[in-house]
Amino acid sequence: MRLQIKDPVFFAKGHRGHLYKGTYKGRSVVVKTTNPRSKAIGRISNECNWIKKLNKKGIGPKLIACEKDEMMYEYVPGEFIEDYCKRSGKKEILRIIKDVFEQCFVMDSMGVDKEEMHNPYKHVICKRGKKPVMLDFERCHHTLKPKNVTQFCQYIVSSKLTYILADKGIKFNPEQILGLAKDYKKDMSRNNLGLILKQIH
Repeated sequence: MRLQIKDPVFFAKGHRGHLYKGTYKGRSVVVKTTNPRSKAIGRISNECNWIKKLNKKGIGPKLIACEKDEMMYEYVPGEFIEDYCKRSGKKEILRIIKDVFEQCFVMDSMGVDKEEMHNPYKHVICKRGKKPVMLDFERCHHTLKPKNVTQFCQYIVSSKLTYILADKGIKFNPEQILGLAKDYKKDMSRNNLGLILKQIH
């Protein structure tokens, strides 16, 4: 690795990147390197560029350094969103859902599409009392028609999450959510976002 960290330990492997956990200047960090088997070109460089911009909006893990095919960011402790919801109460889950929607709205307002928000199981880290942190911005890009909020609506009404939320006493009508998502797609306003959030209670 070009980005040197203390006591590096292999952390996780994805389709396009390998993650190593260690310490840097006393902080727990993660270094992401290109998966040598990946055919994707420039993904980590793209991710670095976007996280720099999104960090200014309070989105994403705190970026520390970038190299050609490597990046370093602060380690984010917590659980993946579904696992967290399974063991959390209604009030906390609603807080997490609202915050993720807010972050999606900010990205939509910037004309930024993160991709994969329809199934962000490993892309949102949650911890009690903390703001949920989104990960993995390799496929992030500019677009005139961002779909972060609408994709997250699809995730909320998916069968696996609906079951978890219902078990916690969280109610909503999937058809109404999807209908409001279509309205939001036509007019990406805070008012239309609010109408979506009101349906989840």
